[in-house]
Amino acid sequence: MKLVYAKDGGPIARQEAGRRTAALAALTGLAALVVALFGAAPADAKHPKTRHLHEASSARTGAGLVETQRARRRHRGIAHHAVSRHPGQRGKRLHGAHSQPTGPAAGPADDPAPVTAPGPPLPSFFATSWSSPQADAGAPAPPAAASSGQPAVKHGVEGEPESGSPPVGEPESPAGEPQEPPAEEPGTPPAEEPEPPAAEEPEPPAEEPEPPAAEEPEPPAEEPEPPTAEEPEPPTEEPEPPSTEEPEVPAGPAPLFKGDAILDWAQVQAAKGAITEVPDPLGSGQTVFKMTVHDEDVAPVTPTENPRAQLVSPDLIEAGDEFWLKTKFLIPQDFPTVTGWMSMLSVYGPPFDASSPWQIELIGDHLQWMRNRTYGFDVPWQAPLTKGTWVTVLTHERLAADGFIEMWINGQPVSFFGRETRLEMKTMDDSNDGGANSIRIAQYRQAGMFETGTIYFGPVLLGASRDAVGG
Repeated sequence: MKLVYAKDGGPIARQEAGRRTAALAALTGLAALVVALFGAAPADAKHPKTRHLHEASSARTGAGLVETQRARRRHRGIAHHAVSRHPGQRGKRLHGAHSQPTGPAAGPADDPAPVTAPGPPLPSFFATSWSSPQADAGAPAPPAAASSGQPAVKHGVEGEPESGSPPVGEPESPAGEPQEPPAEEPGTPPAEEPEPPAAEEPEPPAEEPEPPAAEEPEPPAEEPEPPTAEEPEPPTEEPEPPSTEEPEVPAGPAPLFKGDAILDWAQVQAAKGAITEVPDPLGSGQTVFKMTVHDEDVAPVTPTENPRAQLVSPDLIEAGDEFWLKTKFLIPQDFPTVTGWMSMLSVYGPPFDASSPWQIELIGDHLQWMRNRTYGFDVPWQAPLTKGTWVTVLTHERLAADGFIEMWINGQPVSFFGRETRLEMKTMDDSNDGGANSIRIAQYRQAGMFETGTIYFGPVLLGASRDAVGG
């Protein structure tokens, strides 16, 4: 429905239409100016909240303007006339039964205070009444009905003219002027006009603070990581190499002589190949000496007329020396029976006159420790022979005219003559007092007892103390 306001369909209606046209043009320009100054969010703005605020503001402003115009028209006593939509009644005013009062009677000639509408306050120049030049030049005053206190009458029924037909009493807009948009109800906010000037430019500034991200200071935070506390660990491992295993090396003094190879000995008195180095026949893994003697191994193959195979140590023992001697020997199970004598261990030196002061020998089926001619070839100790096993010998001796001797067989002390473990005697006499003495291990036997015999000796150790020989 489109309402047309007219006094009597004559000059007043045209004046009022002109004023409305001018006011609408001013409002349109003002709206464009507001949009240009403050910007308007597009309909598809990224922030819905901001778009709703713009639409609400525009609605409040449009509703306030409509209410203000209607209040002014009621004040001036302008009646509402409707143009019938019916084709046969175009341009006719309807009076009578459809008349409705439009509101209270107009007040004094002065305009009342502007009606306040929802939304922001209007600019001050809206308080001025809009009028055309014709009205200011002496247009007739409002009808007496407005001042007599009778209420204004709204004539006619609601209707809308056909398209293309201007309403009766309202002049057509001259060419080139904007057509007057249809008046809308107070509840419909005309807020679509500020939409064309899209204000997309203000959005980029909101995204500008994003580039300066605070991620750059993160790399510096990783720099202190390389200096970790793992570097001081290697120094703690350095003191480990100096272990306490070094003091575990033989605490006692080293032996004066160690003969565990043929080259360690000063002399080899034997037929060629009679003495060899072989593994322990009992499987201990130790290298031992094997002595195989034939009944023909005599002079000039050996130094004497009786067969022998003998190893002689360096001359290390001087008169008055106290020393320890350790070795072992093995008589195999198949070794022939000794019906005469066979010497195996002794300490001897120049002038090599007759036999040495003492010697260990094998006679028959037993072992014996026998002295030389100084003591009448007596036997202070003897024991049964066990073939096929190692026999360990340890002696403690002082080489002197007033010397002594102690002996252990297989770790057990020997009691000489069955009553004493230390035997005081001349360990140096006219047979060996010509110089430094040496140790001798041998298979030196009486000729003619058997053709061939083999025995074994282990390493020989000579030291100044029992610990030096591991006794």
